[in-house]
Amino acid sequence: MRELRPPIGPERWWAEAWTFEWRGPPTGGVRIAVLPQQRKAWFWAAVVRNDHPYVLCRDLELDPPSTLEAIELRGQALWAHAICETRFEHWTVAMEAFAVALDDPLDAWYGERGERVGLAFDLEWECARPIIEPTEPYALGCTVNGTLQIGDDRWDLSCGGRRSHTWGVQDAAWWDAAFGDPAALVMAPILVEAEKEFRLLWPLGA
Repeated sequence: MRELRPPIGPERWWAEAWTFEWRGPPTGGVRIAVLPQQRKAWFWAAVVRNDHPYVLCRDLELDPPSTLEAIELRGQALWAHAICETRFEHWTVAMEAFAVALDDPLDAWYGERGERVGLAFDLEWECARPIIEPTEPYALGCTVNGTLQIGDDRWDLSCGGRRSHTWGVQDAAWWDAAFGDPAALVMAPILVEAEKEFRLLWPLGA
């Protein structure tokens, strides 16, 4: 099922996006964006741990999901899905992929060279306070439960988090509205105007 069906804009950079974060430890997040006018989808996932490399998975060249009733993405060494179980209350998000472990998160700007590691999770977001159906982008505080695995390391998570649903034209203001205060979040996409493309700066996290 879907929570909302916002009217799709005609602009090339119009997108609908879903962000899911958890506040472990480990702390992490996943973001999915669908760009209908370009017939593509973007996917990011990242995990941060004290005194460990920054783990990043990113693919900006995915085919869009066949339906947004249950979002499923497949790429080279990547599978992910996000399912709305109960509108405005409960989502399940899972993924299996190869990611890269970066000793310096700023290496996300420069080719993402690092050790290849497996990244998988199966997590559920339960809204702390369900809302009446909104008419504009929104974010909700949640409890997060499930399992996370990086390489041979595994965690059972039960922690706080949040999720958001945003849509609109992709520009710097749109990203700010989608993410709020980047200093408080795991993920902080930045628009590089000189190159007219989006790249990611992944800070060490909260």
